[in-house]
Amino acid sequence: MGMVRGNWKRLALVAAALTNAVSPSPRRAVAQPPLRHDFRTGDWLVYEFKAAAFSLATGELLHRRDAQVQLWCFEREREKALVLLDVIPIIAGGGGPMRGAIFSVDQRGERTLSPATQRRLAAVEAAFAVIPVLRSALSSELTWRSSPDHDGCRRLCTRTGPDAAANGHIRVEYRVQDPTGVFEARGVSRTGVFWFDPTTRVVSRVESREEDRTAGVRTDTVIKLRHRTRNQDNWSALRAAEARRYVRMLQTEDRLHDAILREPGKIELRLTRLKRLWTSFVADIDAGAKSPLRLLAEARRRRLEQDAHRVRARAQYVQQWLGRTAPPWTLQTPTGRTLASEALRDQTVVECFWSSAAAAGPRILPSVRRLQDGVADEGMKIVCLNMDDDFVRSRQTANIAGKGLTHVLAASLGPVAELPELPVFRLIDRSGRIRRIVFGRRPDLAAALGLGPE
Repeated sequence: MGMVRGNWKRLALVAAALTNAVSPSPRRAVAQPPLRHDFRTGDWLVYEFKAAAFSLATGELLHRRDAQVQLWCFEREREKALVLLDVIPIIAGGGGPMRGAIFSVDQRGERTLSPATQRRLAAVEAAFAVIPVLRSALSSELTWRSSPDHDGCRRLCTRTGPDAAANGHIRVEYRVQDPTGVFEARGVSRTGVFWFDPTTRVVSRVESREEDRTAGVRTDTVIKLRHRTRNQDNWSALRAAEARRYVRMLQTEDRLHDAILREPGKIELRLTRLKRLWTSFVADIDAGAKSPLRLLAEARRRRLEQDAHRVRARAQYVQQWLGRTAPPWTLQTPTGRTLASEALRDQTVVECFWSSAAAAGPRILPSVRRLQDGVADEGMKIVCLNMDDDFVRSRQTANIAGKGLTHVLAASLGPVAELPELPVFRLIDRSGRIRRIVFGRRPDLAAALGLGPE
């Protein structure tokens, strides 16, 4: 407790300085080479992760979260590395189930992720802090903005030079900027500092702070590198093959889930195939090889078993509504105007049911906006139905994060809609029949709705 609190005395000053900086002037480097990650085949980095959440109102400790973060490099070709970033929660009596993401990363920290991987980032999102995006070699400035991440957020980074208190490691302060409006709508701010070891060329420490004024919570996180070792090349080559197969298995899993929503009557057959998919993957990996992919696949198999009830609830909803006429509705927009479904259904329409309180929350709105831009010339209409009971919060979120979209306040439809979860997307044709139903946040939303690439 004391260590976490002590770290934040200096971080609070950094956060205040970055937050108050309205338009920071770029600082130019003086003959300083750009920082570059150096992940090599066989690398295994282990970080200690500690997070503590406090009440913004009282400062009371609400909960802690401890975990081990591991970064494995299975293969490197030229400037790109194939890596696994995983998180193992530390709980009483041992470790929790592993969660992880497999992707390619270059020496700047720019990542390439498959849509199947992007859909499952929530459990490992905080761990990405150990692979920050670094300054471009084309720039000589000490302040830079990273490229957008999967949420559309950017980091405004400032290199402040070697830190004598951290063995001369390069200190970089940052503030997360969110042009999508989600942070503004929720009252969220994220700031932090990371230290980069110029000798080993990896991040040695990260300290960050997030304030969520809607939830009334401040979360302080410290991530420290504990050790870096190297696995043999032949071992790493086998893991690289397993990693590629794992990503293909995720893609197959997604296709089976989509097939359930197209043919809900065959759900038990598809669930059996899903179970066999991961059981066979685990069985094909030598238990004595100590492969992290075996643990990751086993955790995935258990997660599917736990989620089976949710998949069945989805299938039941689809079976009830797919091909049927969508019920009409008449609702108020955030500005108080009355809008009826009949005014929209003269064309194909996508109805997006969402809530600020759901896990995906307002994060789906930028994706919906991209969908709207992509179908603008096709005469298709999109409407967002907000299911929050808090109308003030609904209006604020819609006006800021959902700018440019058509919104209605739809909490009154809750008992009638019988939605098994949020968000839910329904594609309705000109005759008013529901032709496609999609659940959850999808980076490939247009394709999931059968509308082609997003």
